[in-house]
Amino acid sequence: MHGIDGIQLHQDVFHKMHNLRYIKFYYSQLSGKEGNSLLSQQDLKSLPGELSYFHWEYCPLKSLPPNFTPEKLVELRLPDSNFEQLWDKEQNVANLRVIDLRNCKNLTRIPDLSRALNIEELEFSGCINLTDLPRMIHLKFLENLCLKDCPVTKFPEIPRTLKTLNLSGTRIEEVPSSIQCLNRLASLHMSCTRIHNLPDSVVKMDSLKIICLSHCPNIIHFPNVSENIEDLNLAYTQIEEVPLSIGCLSKLSLLDMSGTRIGNLPSTIGNLDSLKAIHLCHCLNITQFPNVSKTVEILLLDNTPIEEIPLSIALLRGLSKLSMSDCTRIKSLPSSIFQLKFLRQLCLQGCSNLEIFPEILETMQCLSQLAFFKRLSIKASPILNEHITRVHHRRNLNVLSVILNSSFLKFHTLSTLDLFGSNIVKIPMSIRQLPNLISLYLKCCKSLIFLPELPPSLRNLNAHDCTSLELVLSGRQFWENSSLVHMLFSNCFNLDQDVVDNIVANAQLRSQCIVEEWVKERSLGFYEMITENIFDRVVACSEISERFEYQCRDSSITIKLCPDWKTDRFLCFVPSVVVNFKNNPKDIDVKIVCEIQLKTICNDCHNFISRWTLPLYYDEPIFFESNNMIIWFGKNMFRKDEHYEEALFEFYITAGEDGKCADHMKVEKCGVHVFYVDAKCSINGNVKSKKNSSSDEEEGKQALKHLESSYGISAYLPCTQDDENGCSPNMIQFQSNSPTDPNRLSLKSSFNILDFGGSTDREDINFNNGHDKPTIRRCRSFNFNDEDEPEQKMLKHLHFF
Repeated sequence: MHGIDGIQLHQDVFHKMHNLRYIKFYYSQLSGKEGNSLLSQQDLKSLPGELSYFHWEYCPLKSLPPNFTPEKLVELRLPDSNFEQLWDKEQNVANLRVIDLRNCKNLTRIPDLSRALNIEELEFSGCINLTDLPRMIHLKFLENLCLKDCPVTKFPEIPRTLKTLNLSGTRIEEVPSSIQCLNRLASLHMSCTRIHNLPDSVVKMDSLKIICLSHCPNIIHFPNVSENIEDLNLAYTQIEEVPLSIGCLSKLSLLDMSGTRIGNLPSTIGNLDSLKAIHLCHCLNITQFPNVSKTVEILLLDNTPIEEIPLSIALLRGLSKLSMSDCTRIKSLPSSIFQLKFLRQLCLQGCSNLEIFPEILETMQCLSQLAFFKRLSIKASPILNEHITRVHHRRNLNVLSVILNSSFLKFHTLSTLDLFGSNIVKIPMSIRQLPNLISLYLKCCKSLIFLPELPPSLRNLNAHDCTSLELVLSGRQFWENSSLVHMLFSNCFNLDQDVVDNIVANAQLRSQCIVEEWVKERSLGFYEMITENIFDRVVACSEISERFEYQCRDSSITIKLCPDWKTDRFLCFVPSVVVNFKNNPKDIDVKIVCEIQLKTICNDCHNFISRWTLPLYYDEPIFFESNNMIIWFGKNMFRKDEHYEEALFEFYITAGEDGKCADHMKVEKCGVHVFYVDAKCSINGNVKSKKNSSSDEEEGKQALKHLESSYGISAYLPCTQDDENGCSPNMIQFQSNSPTDPNRLSLKSSFNILDFGGSTDREDINFNNGHDKPTIRRCRSFNFNDEDEPEQKMLKHLHFF
């Protein structure tokens, strides 16, 4: 259903579609329409008898139509729906292979499956009222059964053909010894149950590869398992010891003992050449770095009392991730750690006693994440020498002096650098030599005074609560970098006004280029999906920038537009608000809502909504203080101009999961920047501002002030004849003592569309997810010519997504 608004299906909608075989109602995760009913009435009178695939998410029906005969039904997928039961009487479902009713919270019973002899998959996870199970022992083709979080109390009677069994979160207290009869079972999940242990007969189950018993509080002994086991998850059980016999599990690939009471691992674990990952987080009795096999690739030791990392860590040549967050007893790292050529992630968050960082002598070819935050205290580093920054007159040094100066060259694959909470004063100029850096987190670096030139690959810049930050010395960061998606300077109350102006100009110019690029592709026949929010900028500021030509000292504004009957064009807006967050009681789900009403010269009104969501730092919310200016741009901020003569913008704030208006926070001021993009001439890159030509010329003569540093750096964008060609990276130059033209910015498209003759493969990119990398969803749509469109009665395929 993604991208389709306002559809209501009549209860007889399928009455004459006798040959319809495929129905799919699918909600995108970004649509925000989950649960919206497609039915005008909460009932459906009929379904096609030829139906073989039926998929309807959030279906409002309580049961399938009584006259529906599912003889030809192969897959039935109705997740998150309102079903209480599927059908009353016995049905001929010999062709049925899949039943998926996960999260149907009103489902009380599963239909009779005596004639479903070919069923292969039963998915009932999250059916919290499902207590009774039908007889399933005769289902000789059943391979996957999921009853996760169902309140069943007895181990189900299931056929020997089963390969995957998920009973996590059930009320089962005992696993019968007859489980050994499941001679094809490969995966058993019993986490969050009341079982005391697995029966000894499990050791005879040679096909069993995965066992998950995490969060089972009654398990106190390490279970006896087959030597063929590959993944063993015993996290957060009451196990106190790992036996020497673990050395016999020759195929073990993953061992998770996080949160248990175990002490140091036995020496025999070093014999497990197949072991790839060991999770020992929050094991408070582990004091020694584990002696593991050289084949280990992932080693998680967060929040353990380990005091020392041995030099022998260099022998773990395949190690790709080492996480020792909150290991407060670690004081130094061995120099041999940088001999790990395949190390991708090194996490030392919260190692507050780490004092010595070794010299980096070799290039870290694979390192992509280096996290040093939460008050890391490094007092000495051979790589810095005189560059070490110290905080004097403090008893507890909280100084970050990590991989600075030329050492940045050793981390050319680094994609994420997190310095949250450190007392770093400046970042070295060499950071611009990190060509793959995507995310830079400087949250709460309260001693940071300035930022140098940053690499053009940067997409996410978080400088929230850098209260001492004044200057951003890099003009290229704002004017040439078209990749920046999120830019946060919230609570940076000392930020220079020139920097604020540059941030605002960057937002307006990037929005122009985004629309122009989108219109270009549209004119070529490409129709890509636009994300809800394309980019945002947050700056500590009490006033709306003068670059927003329409302003109001309130939460609403009305703009008079200029209808143009001669031009085919798009109308575009960039909104800006100043919000006082002083009274915010740290609400987690804060949104700024912009309701837009566009009025035509014929008095027709078109309404749209755009929302800006409070950003996340990983999974944690970011809280603002006092006044901050927020600028964002999303898919509802540009529309085909239908001779609109007036635009009304209403801003308000919601908080909490219920989305109620937040009376304790207020939009104090608002502003809107308006511009047009010519649809017909978009290939030539024509972008027209709402202002007249004389205003454009006057604004073009106004230069942004230089942002100069002690290094003598100044940045500008010259206004040339090439401006008429739209946004081009070649337009941006840097020279000394020249004015800047804030009306152009280079931009590359953020969307990819591939045309495969009659179908379009599309990548929808979501940058508003709180993570370092965008979320990409691929889908395919089919286009029909008028002469090829089938009649309704012969419809074979109906797919709304």
